[in-house]
Amino acid sequence: MNRSFTLLRSIAPLSFCLLAACNASTTASTDSATTDYETFNSTANTTSTLGGAAVKLRENPDVVTVSSSSGTLDHSTGATVLDDGTYRLEDQDGFGFDTLLTDGISVLIATPTRGFSDSYSYARVYTQGYLVGTTPYSATGVFGIVTSDADIPTSGSATYTGEAVGNYSDGTTDYDLDDGSSTVVANFGTGTVNVTMEGFEAVNRSNGNTEDVGFNQVTITGMSIDGNQFDGGTIATLADGTVVTIIGAQSQSDAIGRFFGLDSDGVPDEVGGVGYIEGADGSVTTIFLAD
Repeated sequence: MNRSFTLLRSIAPLSFCLLAACNASTTASTDSATTDYETFNSTANTTSTLGGAAVKLRENPDVVTVSSSSGTLDHSTGATVLDDGTYRLEDQDGFGFDTLLTDGISVLIATPTRGFSDSYSYARVYTQGYLVGTTPYSATGVFGIVTSDADIPTSGSATYTGEAVGNYSDGTTDYDLDDGSSTVVANFGTGTVNVTMEGFEAVNRSNGNTEDVGFNQVTITGMSIDGNQFDGGTIATLADGTVVTIIGAQSQSDAIGRFFGLDSDGVPDEVGGVGYIEGADGSVTTIFLAD
């Protein structure tokens, strides 16, 4: 099928085929001591561990994969390393204009930008383009200062609310899924996470018109928590709460999320992730970020 990966209009593309996720309520408890976490804007003389999740398109031939990412942020210098398993970006100077990372080959643009607010302390949504040899890749996802595995609660639950955006392709027409909201429920006792993204406005990329694409909600249910990461689960498209088959039988379904930071109650402060489904009749990509 013709894969579309022009996600996300809300993050403007750069150079070659770049792509274009609030307030947690908790009842969780943790058995470990609270760790101090620096925010993205901190200039403290310390280095934080980064982590994230990305949807990646390799071109010629087109192959879409979903993977976790890892890295570091030196708050005093801004030096940033982000490795999505395919490409390792190292920017010794950190963010330019508060949104741009580059190593001279790869360019990464991160929020704050249109489509996501600037209210997140530990996580950012991004889009990135790079070459591996002569093969171009486009990636989009979320990354940030991840919660230590030791600080993940062992009981209770937390509910996070925030934003979501995405992309839908029916094989011929591409749509931006704009202005969505997200609700993420993490049950630390059972080790599961459920995500609801809804209220999307589907905008036809070719003419700018808002259109009815047959669904306005995407859910990811039954994701499994493993340390500061959660993945797996079932992705579904819904119209006003009723499951609808939009892309035909799913041939690919992948989702990964991460926990970021820590609040004063010893619970991860923010959460974000990506989901991707593909079938004979199209594909849907989503990104969520909430706190």
